[in-house]
Amino acid sequence: MTIAARIDHRGGFRVFNAGGRARCITVCEPLYAPNASTAEQARAVSARQGTASWMEDASFVRWRELSLAWAIPPSWTNRIGAHSSSVVVAGRNLFTSTGYTGLNPAGGYLGQTQIAQQDVFTLPPPATISLRLDVGW
Repeated sequence: MTIAARIDHRGGFRVFNAGGRARCITVCEPLYAPNASTAEQARAVSARQGTASWMEDASFVRWRELSLAWAIPPSWTNRIGAHSSSVVVAGRNLFTSTGYTGLNPAGGYLGQTQIAQQDVFTLPPPATISLRLDVGW
């Protein structure tokens, strides 16, 4: 069996959570929740006037990939006339750890080509699971 994994870390940058601010301008839970902290309430109130409270640390750790490969025994592989075969189960974008409150700490609606990165409802990469059969003849 072969196991492979890829984990990414990106840190030391801030993102303007424009999507969160836009959402909070219309309906923002901290304005109505009795247990919201004063910091959350202040941020909600400032959504209409300012943007500074929506600049967030977007550092994250993302488990990008995990794959498990099993070699099928040669006695089974020979039955179909092949010289090798394996089964692979792979998962991508399995987990993200971040304090960022927007949808995707790594995304920006204009990419990463600008000085101030903005997240305007940028969706994170989807989590996927795949099963693959490799046969060599």
